[in-house]
Amino acid sequence: MRYHSELEVDFRILKDNFDLLKGIAPSNEIIFMIKADAYGHGLLENAQFSYKELGIKNFGLASLGEAVRLRKSLPSLRCNLFVFSDTALAFDDVRDLYVDYNIFPVLASLEDLEDFLEDRRFSNAPLVLKINTGLNRLGITADEVSKAILMMKSKGRFVVDHLMTHFSSSFKKHRDGDKTDRQLQLFQDVKKQFNEQNITINETSCSNSGAIEQGIGLGESHIRPGLMLYGPGINMNDDGWQGRNVSSLKTYVLKTMPVKRGMPIGYGGHVCHEDGIIAYLPIGYGDGILTYYSKSEIEVNGHVGRILGRVNMDVMALWFPMSAEKSFKRGQILRLWDHDRFSATKFAMAAKTIPYQIFTAMGSRVPRVHII
Repeated sequence: MRYHSELEVDFRILKDNFDLLKGIAPSNEIIFMIKADAYGHGLLENAQFSYKELGIKNFGLASLGEAVRLRKSLPSLRCNLFVFSDTALAFDDVRDLYVDYNIFPVLASLEDLEDFLEDRRFSNAPLVLKINTGLNRLGITADEVSKAILMMKSKGRFVVDHLMTHFSSSFKKHRDGDKTDRQLQLFQDVKKQFNEQNITINETSCSNSGAIEQGIGLGESHIRPGLMLYGPGINMNDDGWQGRNVSSLKTYVLKTMPVKRGMPIGYGGHVCHEDGIIAYLPIGYGDGILTYYSKSEIEVNGHVGRILGRVNMDVMALWFPMSAEKSFKRGQILRLWDHDRFSATKFAMAAKTIPYQIFTAMGSRVPRVHII
């Protein structure tokens, strides 16, 4: 466990972001995505705060294991848990967990639906269906909907408790007739097909963070915000999502060292590109600062530095020009990203990745400190 290196998670900012979200979608129910350890921010802590302080009663997770852990750890939370991908329904030995812990599998294939309908343990469980409208990952295709309806009717099921789909390109600026529009229209067609066959649909959702930010799909009963509630939006424009980063990655300077151009540094002997100083930080790929972040330029304490050489498991080298020499000293606290709305996105862009990855890459050796 690190000391004085931590991921600071400020729930006051999460509440602010939630209030902004309700301003965009005041009438929609929310399924808050807390998969992948709440995007690296702490599964149990985020679920408990969101349930008690924000009134969220629906949570989305990637795996059955995440959902079971949440139920076992926080049995007082009377909320709905949806498992979106790693349902493990193909294995009979885990199906009791869904019933015992009141967890809802998202059925994303005809095989899933058949297993669900054939298993008496699910006879009173809510039926949640995902439709593949163009992401082409998980979901029952539009061509398979008629088969799904026949399967349901043969088992006396005339209600879909929740029908959903997932946009593939809502992170792109919306244009009339684009792929997001076509997916949304196909989803409406599928809903009509169910209705024409006297299948009742109680709830629907299709909007992930990018779609919500652009006001797409808000006519459904539910929305499914994920990354946006943790801060980053889909663009860097002032008129975009105004949420701030819930987290800030804090570490400190182990030592500083002046360097000359051509001087080899660390594993592999990567050479300095010019004279400057190096601040060595006690955080590396064992903590979530991945090796391919090397050469990324990031702003720290008002100075632009470069991750120099190969990031090793425990330490990284951050190069600064000589003009910054007096700005860094042993024991000084640094933030690799902070709570500013663009900070994590800028860090991710410099590393040629996305905020989701820099958040979820943070390992357990970096403590999460939750501020309420």
